[in-house]
Amino acid sequence: MARKLARARLALRMLQKGERLARLARGEGKPGTRAELDIWAEGVRKRFGIADDDVGRDDDA
Repeated sequence: MARKLARARLALRMLQKGERLARLARGEGKPGTRAELDIWAEGVRKRFGIADDDVGRDDDA
């Protein structure tokens, strides 16, 4: 019984992690780690149509 419960909890955690990463990839949610920040930033660029070569470039310069 305990083993089935442990497997169910593990499956739930894996599902939640996948959903979280999918949400971050869409540029939504709040990143918690550096890796999640990179995923989230790429999602934001896609969401707002920002090309990679435009990142970090000032319009005033």
